[in-house]
Amino acid sequence: MSSKWNDGIPALVRSLAGRAKSGLTDREIAEHLGITIRTVHRWKRTHPEFAKAVIETKALLDSKVEMSLHRVAIGYSYTEVEVILEDGKEVRRVERVKEIPPNVSAIRLWLTNRDTSNWRDRQDVNVTGDLTINIRAVDMGELDV
Repeated sequence: MSSKWNDGIPALVRSLAGRAKSGLTDREIAEHLGITIRTVHRWKRTHPEFAKAVIETKALLDSKVEMSLHRVAIGYSYTEVEVILEDGKEVRRVERVKEIPPNVSAIRLWLTNRDTSNWRDRQDVNVTGDLTINIRAVDMGELDV
């Protein structure tokens, strides 16, 4: 694709959301569109519809990750299907419901980022009072060496 603007570009950016493997950075957008990162930055400044498409696409991906984190944090179940073959032909299907327990690391991450006043890694410690430090000069001859 050329670095020339056209009105179909915002829709193209939005379509990248389904194909993004990592967070869809500006650099990845540039690579998908066949343009430079500088062009992405310029288009975000000069074409509000492009900037909006980039923001919406990144927000959609963030939302998917947030939903996945929530699912892992609270635990979930899924149905596993085992297909049993004999001589290359299916003879039986066995369905099992698998339970995935809540994940403590995901719970902690969720809470430390969503309820920081109650769940944070940092503790504030206030120390009050006076501190007195006495220093005296020592003659090296007084020391037993």
